[in-house]
Amino acid sequence: MGSIKTALVHNIVTPYRTVLFDALAAHEMIDLHVFYCGKSHEKRNWNISDTGTHDHSFLPGVALDRGDLHYHINPTVVTELMSSEFDSAIIAGSTNFTMQLGFAASKANLDGTILWTERIRPTENIVGKVVNPITRSIAKYADSIVVPTSLSRQFQESRGIDRNQVFVAPNVVDNTNYYRNRTERGKIRVLFIGQLIERKGVPYLLEAFDELEHRETELVIVGDGPKREAFEQSAREKGIDVVFTGWVSEERKRKELADADLFVLPSLEDLAPLVLNEAMASGLPVLTTEGVGNAADMIIEGGNGEIVPTEDTPALSRELSKLLSDREELNRMGDRSQRILDERFSPESSANQFATAIEAALN
Repeated sequence: MGSIKTALVHNIVTPYRTVLFDALAAHEMIDLHVFYCGKSHEKRNWNISDTGTHDHSFLPGVALDRGDLHYHINPTVVTELMSSEFDSAIIAGSTNFTMQLGFAASKANLDGTILWTERIRPTENIVGKVVNPITRSIAKYADSIVVPTSLSRQFQESRGIDRNQVFVAPNVVDNTNYYRNRTERGKIRVLFIGQLIERKGVPYLLEAFDELEHRETELVIVGDGPKREAFEQSAREKGIDVVFTGWVSEERKRKELADADLFVLPSLEDLAPLVLNEAMASGLPVLTTEGVGNAADMIIEGGNGEIVPTEDTPALSRELSKLLSDREELNRMGDRSQRILDERFSPESSANQFATAIEAALN
């Protein structure tokens, strides 16, 4: 089979997607063009000057930013996908109006329509009464579906989608951008990176850290958010050795990862956070929770990390204490993290899964 002309409709320019889109564009089977609904939105501090090497353009339209809602309306996606230029289209999501239009246009005119979704459960608020039937219908009529985790695939199967129609293409980073500082330090450094909001589970991390008997340990919390002041106050009251860095640049983030000994992500819910990839690429073992969607795919318990129940401070503290008791074992677990990432979570391996999904959609 020759190159398949494929359109990909995505919401905004996202630095962590660039490496994947470049790998897709470089794939021998795919001739890719990415249509972006917009350049960015107000809550993103990303530098979007580097859009990678993949062919792309921006759809004219409007964006509605209301709190956590980012909604795009780009009617020209219909005319772009109704042209005879493309064989297939990848539609990134199903709740956005532009994605719904794009899906309909692709189904009407192209040979293959691929849904790319991270969903792991139905929308559980009042909006779900409208959204859930739409997303279920889109999944039903997709020629194939790409998801980032086994948990996402299980959700699609629970909706009646054939397992053979769903392909797991994990979220990825450029693994070569990260490094490990092997310099021996005094205190063991535990690192968290993420938004400072309740959903990220920082209060449970502070409680677990407070219970530690192992005091030759410091905690570094990288990130910013509306709960930062409250979390800092809690840490002061507990007398914990913790540093809050606030928002940092990508370069500084890589250095914080390189200087750490253990990465902890105690989220109550996270779909497929790329910070796990970044930590593992930096040679770190990972302690995380069952609420993190890609944890089961990336963490071999006792091998390169541990997974504990969400909102379980005693379990989190117990595993922290166990991991911190043996620095040499931490280093060995970090080595395993790097090997797992290089073998199974590279941009090229993810692009191969997309290519397989495209082939399946056309057959």
